[in-house]
Amino acid sequence: FRSQSGDLEEMVEKGSAPVVDGGRLIRAVNEMLDADPMIDEFGIIFSDGPVSIDDALAASGSSSDHTARADDVAGAVIAVEHKMALAQWCLPSLLTAALGSINTAKQSQKWWEDPALGQRMNWASRAALLVAADNGTVWNYRKRLVETSHVHMEEELRFAALVQSKHPKSFDLWAHRRWLLKDIETLSPEAAKRELDQCDRAAALYRKNYNSFSHRLWVVQKMDEKQLEGARERAWEIARRHVSDSAAQTFRASLLAERVRRVSLPLSHAAAEDGTRKIAVAAALVAEEVATTRALMEDFPGHDSLWTPLRGLFQQAWTLALLVPCQATPTAPGPASAGPGPASACLAALARELRAWADLNPASARAPLSAPEDVTARDLSGPLCCCWRAVTAAELGFCRRRVLDEDCAHYQTEAGLAWKHAGWVTCREEAVSRMTEHEVQSLRAARESTLAELTRRWPQQERAWAAIRGGKLGA
Repeated sequence: FRSQSGDLEEMVEKGSAPVVDGGRLIRAVNEMLDADPMIDEFGIIFSDGPVSIDDALAASGSSSDHTARADDVAGAVIAVEHKMALAQWCLPSLLTAALGSINTAKQSQKWWEDPALGQRMNWASRAALLVAADNGTVWNYRKRLVETSHVHMEEELRFAALVQSKHPKSFDLWAHRRWLLKDIETLSPEAAKRELDQCDRAAALYRKNYNSFSHRLWVVQKMDEKQLEGARERAWEIARRHVSDSAAQTFRASLLAERVRRVSLPLSHAAAEDGTRKIAVAAALVAEEVATTRALMEDFPGHDSLWTPLRGLFQQAWTLALLVPCQATPTAPGPASAGPGPASACLAALARELRAWADLNPASARAPLSAPEDVTARDLSGPLCCCWRAVTAAELGFCRRRVLDEDCAHYQTEAGLAWKHAGWVTCREEAVSRMTEHEVQSLRAARESTLAELTRRWPQQERAWAAIRGGKLGA
């Protein structure tokens, strides 16, 4: 509390701030909020002196016939067209008085049972949180106000939205919204839309707003199937608007995981027919997401934020593919022969793709590569053609095409990201027990070639590449 107040005092100590009573400021703020429940935006006016109605109207571009209010506390509080603002110089007095009023009210062990103390806590906490939203203790006091019916839940949600217009990234604020909705098992379409709109607004106000996307995922988990499809379309619109936002892109992978969980749970080898059907439906969802992600990467090359969710999609595809028994496992050592049938094609595709990666060095990357036709011509872009071999071959094939595409914009960055993703893919040790001896040797050769190229490109990150070599996926 003291540090927050001290920061504000330091912020205005060089100005000639008028002397104003903090108690009157608290009353002015709350009376203005109660008089206009439609206030939906809050801000700070950086002014050395009182703010007049004419100044506010001129700044907003409004004409003088619009409704506006200024309080009698030296022009510190003002509202125009359902927008509210406080003058910068009054913030230390307001916050100091609000926190002092909260401390006084909480001295009573059961202050929430006293209507007067409840009203005092309500007014003081609203004033304090408008200025300093990252205060979990004050938000907890407001939870008590909601529990004891001093404040209605809808009113509290509106107040939280008002605070978020100024503090869109506050973790404590998002946690408070989740607490308000925690007892609702499935959100109504209206409630879900309101929460998603609030997430959109926060993401627009503050780029890379991880807390808003975490809340969005929590909302998605409380949706029904029909609402979930709408959330997916909305997520793609946001992904295209915020290409460099890693939180927005990673949210898509989390949303897919939720959709796959609902479709495929429970997955079991015992329920053969039903399990296969569920795996196929889940794989179709993953395939669709992989295809659209790669299309987005081709439209916007050079963005690490787009490669990060691809790891999650690959992990989803791998998890599903491992549930499908591979029909072709040659017993004799040596290269797999591509006999008839899709399983043999997967064997051949993986063997050739691993060999291509092992031979893909900086010199050959600049020259035409004799790419295996089965990988580039066949439609192996789907994450579940036959089995995990097809998944791995398709992923490596996509990375290799990005490395060889020298005509794309930001080629050096995109090629580096493709190398890094390939290094991550070749370090998947879960399938080693299912591979032939020749496949294991090919996989390790491709891995070493990839990590050697990564070390050459970024020698300062040698520890990270060593971590990948050791099977640690966080590098």
